[in-house]
Amino acid sequence: MKNILNYSKSPQPVGSFQKWKSINFLKFYGLVFVLMIPLGIIYKLVSQGFGITYIALDGLSLEKKILLVIVLAPLIEELILRLILKENKRNFYISSLVCFIYVLVNFYLGRWGSLVIALSLLVLLITMTIAYTKEFLNFYSEKNYKYLYFGSILIFGLLHGHNFLFTNSYQMLLIPLLVLPQLLAGTLLSYIRVNYGIVYSIAFHAMVNMIALSFA
Repeated sequence: MKNILNYSKSPQPVGSFQKWKSINFLKFYGLVFVLMIPLGIIYKLVSQGFGITYIALDGLSLEKKILLVIVLAPLIEELILRLILKENKRNFYISSLVCFIYVLVNFYLGRWGSLVIALSLLVLLITMTIAYTKEFLNFYSEKNYKYLYFGSILIFGLLHGHNFLFTNSYQMLLIPLLVLPQLLAGTLLSYIRVNYGIVYSIAFHAMVNMIALSFA
């Protein structure tokens, strides 16, 4: 916890990855479990108090829920939002490609709300890719990296606001409170990605989602 807090005060690119130990899964998940309790209470109070319904998994069979929550979501979200936290032009290309595929899938399935979000992300990624590859902007400088780091966390959290059914526009102002658990998870996953690698952030993301799904 102390390492995460210290790093989050002033995030900077890390040259080489730390060695991952199996015990890290337990340590990080224990941290998530402890912190999720108060955030979960806030989420419940807000959603129930204002009549906001969670609809992300409505109508899906158990098999589809497992595929979506444990396999596809961690893979897609990590590759689109957190792969670029490590400096490499190839990472921008991969993130943009994955996002483009995500756009096509949502178009094919007719998921228009998700399509708008995916298109917005794709435009953002393409713009960032051009800015970085043409050296208009260095996202990995000491001055700029914190915006890339916290920006990915913020986008990850706010994107999950799409999982709720709002009956009026005023309820949407509560999205920051509803996605507090995702903002916490995003902070931890970003730390893991930067310090241990994308494989471990995907794996831990899947593990957290698996346990969350078991309680859903």
